Amino acid sequence: MIRILCIGDVVGRDGTDYLSAGGRLMKLRQQYGADLVIVNGENSADGNGMDVNYCFDRKEIKDHGEGGMFVGKNLENGEKVVIIEDVMTSGKALREVLPKLTGAADIDLQGMVITVDRMEKGLTSDKSAVQEVYEEFGVKVYSIVTINDIIDALEKGVIPGAEYVDKMKEYRKTYGVG
Repeated sequence: MIRILCIGDVVGRDGTDYLSAGGRLMKLRQQYGADLVIVNGENSADGNGMDVNYCFDRKEIKDHGEGGMFVGKNLENGEKVVIIEDVMTSGKALREVLPKLTGAADIDLQGMVITVDRMEKGLTSDKSAVQEVYEEFGVKVYSIVTINDIIDALEKGVIPGAEYVDKMKEYRKTYGVG
C-alpha cells in the first residue's frame, strides 16, 4: 500500500517555512508514514502566488523562429534555476545541460529534481550518478522515487509487474550501487 498525504493551500511566509527542509511538512510525512506528498504550494510566495518561469534546451541552436539554444524564458544573471529531468542513470544529462545553462547566464543552480533515481554507477566511478554530480558540480539531486522503491512496490503487489523483480535485481548487481 502506498500512503499519500495531500495538503491544500500553503500560504505566505508560514507556507514557505512549512515547505522548507525540516519544516512541518517533513514532520507530518514522518508522522503519517507518507510515501508521497502532494502539496498545493502556489501561494507559498508570501501569499502572492508563485511566478515560475521555465525553459528547455534544444539539441542544437536554431537560427529561425524563436531561435537560440533554449525555448521559453531567456536566462538572466543571478536567476535561480532548478533542473527537472525524468530519470538519472549516469548523470550524462546534467553534464550536457549544465554548460549550456552557464553559457547562457551566470545562474544560481538550486538543484535537480528527477522522477526516478535508477541508483546506477556514474560515469567516472563506482559511486552513484547522484553522488557523482553532487561531488563534481555541487548539485543536489532530489528524486521522487528510487529503483529500490519501485522494486519494493512490485514485491508488495502495490503495482503490477512482480515477474520482473528478479531480472531487475540481477541488473542492479552489475550496474547498481547501494
